[in-house]
Amino acid sequence: MYLLIFASLVLILNTQNSIVFNNFFNVVPHYTNYETEEKILEPKVVRPSIIHDSDGDKIADTLSNLIERESFTSTSKALRDNGKKVEVTICVNKKPDNALIERFRNLGADIITVHDKLIYAITAVIPVEKVSVFANNPFVTLIEKQAYSTTHLDTSTVNMGVRGSSYVWDASPVIKGNPYYSIAILDTGVDSSHSDMSNFLYFQDFSTHGYPSGSTGVDYGHHGSHCASIAAGTGVADLDPNTVKQTISYYYHSVEHNYWTIHWFEVKDNPSTPNTLITLTWDNSGGGETYFGLRDSGGSWIGDLNLYSSTPVTRNYGNLAAGWYQVVVAPYVVATCNKDYTITIEHEYKYMLSSESVSSPVFTGVAPESKIVSLKVLDDSGSGTGTWFQNALSWISTNGKNPAYNITTVSMSLGFDGVYSTIDTAINNLVDEGFICVASAGNEGTNYGSNAVDSPGTAQKCITVGAVNDAFEIVYYSSNGDVIYNKPDVVAPGGTMAFSGSSSLHNLILAADSNYGEDDNSMSDVIANDYRGMQGTSMSCPHVAGLAFLYTHLQSLLTLNYHLQCQM
Repeated sequence: MYLLIFASLVLILNTQNSIVFNNFFNVVPHYTNYETEEKILEPKVVRPSIIHDSDGDKIADTLSNLIERESFTSTSKALRDNGKKVEVTICVNKKPDNALIERFRNLGADIITVHDKLIYAITAVIPVEKVSVFANNPFVTLIEKQAYSTTHLDTSTVNMGVRGSSYVWDASPVIKGNPYYSIAILDTGVDSSHSDMSNFLYFQDFSTHGYPSGSTGVDYGHHGSHCASIAAGTGVADLDPNTVKQTISYYYHSVEHNYWTIHWFEVKDNPSTPNTLITLTWDNSGGGETYFGLRDSGGSWIGDLNLYSSTPVTRNYGNLAAGWYQVVVAPYVVATCNKDYTITIEHEYKYMLSSESVSSPVFTGVAPESKIVSLKVLDDSGSGTGTWFQNALSWISTNGKNPAYNITTVSMSLGFDGVYSTIDTAINNLVDEGFICVASAGNEGTNYGSNAVDSPGTAQKCITVGAVNDAFEIVYYSSNGDVIYNKPDVVAPGGTMAFSGSSSLHNLILAADSNYGEDDNSMSDVIANDYRGMQGTSMSCPHVAGLAFLYTHLQSLLTLNYHLQCQM
């Protein structure tokens, strides 16, 4: 059952001196097929489960299925050498030592990473024909294939019950986050050059890109910056609270005169009546001409659908009435087909609350006074591996409580290609160390058939987040899970581009767009410090991560108040 985590939850947290976050979790029964073996109490040992290993042979079902189905092909990322080898994580029942590592090497393992901080395991490439040999080793508890991951504001902070709330942002003292503590964003990176990321603290790359660690954050994937902006963006890039600069990047349709139907933006009326300016920049190499026009939500044209050959071109649509509008761009000739374009929209966007000053930024994240630590576990295309992810979790375990970082909350807007005991065990152990872990539920909801929630969202002690729209309806893409894991735990704003079947059709989550090029094409960045709209449980996750961070801030204030009263 879902729990709406809006103002009512903040009120509950504000009236209790202590809440164990495990109350959010529904316990998943853990069964073992190895009753004859000695019970292992060490939490870093990954225990086999019938959920992951149905026949009890210590070879995870995902690996068994891969070997049986594809061992003679190379279609899976985990397979190597034309299907003769496979990248796996070998879980063991003790801390891996040199003798055990050497034993595995003698069996043909090419060692990649040794894990001993949150789990006891070794990631390696091994011969497919020897998987059973490794599984029969008395120190081995489970072998899983390498895991692979992918990526999964204005009104949303109001709907979360923080903006305009006398219990949170408008409380006395104000609860907007503690600048001495951090939220860790595990994603494609975070662009520290975006002015909304002025509270950025640290960046480290765990992918193979090799970007340098330090105070400068990188994000060519754009996804991480958007999520960080939702969790903790300062909103200062929105210099004029009456307007917003929004960017939409994509590529032309493959057929002349055809266009995509996804380029929507919203005008929110205000007394200053600024005009809406739309600029189209496109790749017109080869003489590519383009149609460019604007329609309202009913399909009526605002002005004409004009033809242009020189880039860029700006159209002034004057003072538009409040509502949703669609930018239409279509290739006129074959030379324009499949070419890149970027639409920049400067439009009216007044959304102030009665308690706010006129200059208050609109696109502020949930915990804007926190610090941001960016751990890059996804490459620039939005894909990652279990090894990168595990290494980042280990880094948090080692460094997270260092006063230089002071991480309290971990936000993970990503999902793996299945349920992995290694991933879930590491997350559970990180929570046991005192970190709040929040993950997106996934975008395989009712309209997509599977409804699956995968790791890390299946970790028992992780707060897993589904998505709702502005009308508080569960959106069509949000993964609803199953009875095995009882996930997700909560829901939060995720935006939607639904064209029907919803009471809130086009409310994308508008947040920071990275300055590292454009997101959905290969163009250079057209405008700096802009915003873009996105939808997904990836957007829901940082809303809850930011709220969880505010809870830690609240707890610190309550603790301080208690000690002050004791001294009186």
